[in-house]
Amino acid sequence: MNISKTLILCVGCMGSGKTYFVKNFLNGHGFARVSQDEHGRIQHRQMYERLISEGKNIVIDRMNFDKKQRERYIFPARRCGYQIVLLWFPTLREICKTRMENRIGHPSIGQDDDHNKMLDWYETVFVKPTLDEYDKFFNMLSVYDANKFFDTSFLQEDEK
Repeated sequence: MNISKTLILCVGCMGSGKTYFVKNFLNGHGFARVSQDEHGRIQHRQMYERLISEGKNIVIDRMNFDKKQRERYIFPARRCGYQIVLLWFPTLREICKTRMENRIGHPSIGQDDDHNKMLDWYETVFVKPTLDEYDKFFNMLSVYDANKFFDTSFLQEDEK
């Protein structure tokens, strides 16, 4: 049996549930989590490049708000034979805002930050993913119910 190399790319605004999902539903499936929030702008890229070179399964836990942002991860992964799985978190603005306001200890977004301004910015720069960006796509409408509908079959070993 051969396990396919997989890159999971999360897409969604701050507070949409990306980190919650990754930590609660992908933990234990052998994916290395790369987070710009937690690892920093430069270090997360270095970590990603090292993991790609090692052939590890990777999940990118960041906004990835437009095609250019996503291509930074997709192009190197495709060159190395990775399957690209895109998870889009189209969470309602008010839910994201409430989550942002109630976060404690988030590495990059404080409770006293102007969350409306941050969400306004995201809405102006966000570009929906296109078919050429992924091999598999999941619309993560309800992160908290993910175990009821999220198809984890791509996490299993491929028969070869």
